Amino acid sequence: RSASETRKLPVTPEMLRLLLKRANLSKLRTRAVVTAIITAFFFLLRSSEYAAESRYTVGPHVIKRHHIRFLREGAPVLDYRQADQIEVTIPSSKTDQSKVGYTRTHYKAEHELCPVTLIGQWMDATQGMPPAAPLFAFNEGNTTDTDCVTRSRVSKTLAAVATELGYPQGSVSSHSCRSGGATALIHAGVDRSVVQCVGRWSSD
Repeated sequence: RSASETRKLPVTPEMLRLLLKRANLSKLRTRAVVTAIITAFFFLLRSSEYAAESRYTVGPHVIKRHHIRFLREGAPVLDYRQADQIEVTIPSSKTDQSKVGYTRTHYKAEHELCPVTLIGQWMDATQGMPPAAPLFAFNEGNTTDTDCVTRSRVSKTLAAVATELGYPQGSVSSHSCRSGGATALIHAGVDRSVVQCVGRWSSD
């Protein structure tokens, strides 16, 4: 196999913690990529569901802002700080071309990688964006020119972290978040059939 065909390694919690530690979250572009990576890890997202092909080419499966809901004891709340869980709807995917959709929830956790807190902070930082905008779209500074997290930015960011931790060059990509989330669940003792269902894999 060539380097591009080699199976990529899964993202690990160690990578995510280092990523968060190194990130300058005061920059929206950086915060967007970091939050997207952590969201993809916890929700086992395909890259086409959270990242654009390019800044100006957003695919049909990308999650939008209106697909996010914060809940407290099952009831919607506007302030993420009051929420005890988050609900993310994946509107469609390569295995859901009829757009039935799939909704997943994640409970708030008391650690720095908590997706409820990180997505909430992101939504707060970009609250001027319209509901139909891609979740990880933003306007940097005073410009009205919309930018968006792309697969290449995700891969580049992950590569830098992996290299710092001693992994071989080219060992991770934007697809590594999904496999990393699945691997973490299996290591936590979750049955493989449950992981397959959560990750929406149709086969082993």
